[in-house]
Amino acid sequence: YAIDIDYQNPERIYGGTQDNNTIRTLTGGTSDWEPILGGDGMYTLVDYTDPETIYAEYQWGNLYRSDDGGLSMNYISGPMAGDRVNWSAPLIMHPVNPATLYFGTYRVWKSADRGNSWQPVSSDLTAGINQYFYTITTLAVSNVDPAIVIAGTGDGKVHVSTNDGQSWQDISN
Repeated sequence: YAIDIDYQNPERIYGGTQDNNTIRTLTGGTSDWEPILGGDGMYTLVDYTDPETIYAEYQWGNLYRSDDGGLSMNYISGPMAGDRVNWSAPLIMHPVNPATLYFGTYRVWKSADRGNSWQPVSSDLTAGINQYFYTITTLAVSNVDPAIVIAGTGDGKVHVSTNDGQSWQDISN
């Protein structure tokens, strides 16, 4: 579903796979992949300043963080657990401050402390129908201006925030 690399050690590659966990290779090889989180692996991120910090997710927004390079994983999506969420819920890292994360359910959640705590920074950005198609399917933070965050939904809505998620404008048209 998604891959990331360790930017300090680019041969270390991480990825989420259908029915086969979140997996990694520490050598870049083709035959030494190993699982680090079960389920259907989805988004995976490696902190670009600290390769010991790895985020991995399995289906329906079950988000975890490892602080020891993937040896153990800790559940960090508690506050979002009751939200309507996509099969592959988007997770992104701020391009300047890696402690800041954004996570999408039917609303955007933000953490300023590597996922230890989360706050919703948007209301429902979908059409509001209680089905998993009405969820956020993609998120992006601008590398040029990190105050700009964009959210896209499964029902065709697009919202932009120009102030770090404090307010959102529907730009779907």
